[in-house]
Amino acid sequence: MKVFHKQLDGNVCKNICEFVSEQLLSANNKKNPVVMWSNFAWPQRIVKDSTAVFIFVTPEQFLKDIQQCLEQLSVFEPEKDYPLLNENDPDRSSICLIYVWTPQSYIPVHSDGKHRKTVTIYCNESWGTERGGILRWFDSEEKTWQEVVPACGTVVLNDKDEIHTTTPVQGPGNFRVSLQIFLLSSQQSSSESY
Repeated sequence: MKVFHKQLDGNVCKNICEFVSEQLLSANNKKNPVVMWSNFAWPQRIVKDSTAVFIFVTPEQFLKDIQQCLEQLSVFEPEKDYPLLNENDPDRSSICLIYVWTPQSYIPVHSDGKHRKTVTIYCNESWGTERGGILRWFDSEEKTWQEVVPACGTVVLNDKDEIHTTTPVQGPGNFRVSLQIFLLSSQQSSSESY
């Protein structure tokens, strides 16, 4: 895993969190429909006894800033990876999802697959260890468990298929908001994402 602290602009993160609040907490029935599902569509080995994780397709208005952030970090490789938005050929786009973690939601220890390059970006303005939702992974080179507490704009790249887990989110009313990005190349399929 590679961790890049506070890389995605805080205003972009704030706008993503506001989008989530509008979708989940507003009674406005005239808001634009969005594509959304939950972790209950994932394989049972990944869900176990987790509470709901709401998953939204990231609206296009955020993709340019996210793409730019990934390019600046050299996480996105134009010669290998499909961009997040490919207007000329939408089937050749990588996947960017917004995950909304509810209290007691988590993911058990798993790997994403050896041919996948996954990225997580944390969006909450503030988050502390006591709120859970900590990313833990086994560093195969150091042979130790490592962890990162979610911090606004922090980008985590898993390009070595390291096993990892997310601890349960704690406390009533806490939603942990993150972006989950699956950078795809021409050798990959977009059919499995969780």
